[in-house]
Amino acid sequence: MLDSQEIDRDWTSELRLLADQGAEQLRILTALHDRGWGLAEASWYLDLDKGTIEFTSVSEIKATCSAQVIGTRNLVDGSWLWAWDHPSVSAPLCVDAQRVRQYGEDRDTQSLLQRKIECTEAGAWRLTALALRLASAQGAYRAPIGNTHVFVTFHSIFQRPQQTA
Repeated sequence: MLDSQEIDRDWTSELRLLADQGAEQLRILTALHDRGWGLAEASWYLDLDKGTIEFTSVSEIKATCSAQVIGTRNLVDGSWLWAWDHPSVSAPLCVDAQRVRQYGEDRDTQSLLQRKIECTEAGAWRLTALALRLASAQGAYRAPIGNTHVFVTFHSIFQRPQQTA
């Protein structure tokens, strides 16, 4: 299984740098979202029909974001399936994942072109961080659904404060 250090074994130094920058951006953005509207403890709802993810903080602040599915990680077999080839993900919801694929095609980076690979959770986060960087996303999230984790990037955050009585 490929972890965050092995997932990029065929990557150029430029691509590794982009992924490292994406990981650092993700760390900073996650901290900002946590301070701003409580991302770390928020409940979530991913609507694949609308292409949104909605977070509700413990203080009832709601943040609704446009969502892009990057890929899914199967917890049973440890496989990663890119959104661009996932039967449950429509084309409008995998634009960010397609950016990664295009980047891989332009540079003949096979690990970004294989529809399904084995990887650890850390490897899945590295791929998601790369997508975040290439797409200039405003954040990323891992949505656990049964034996699968859906990795998404999000954009266009609309925040609604707690409703008062």
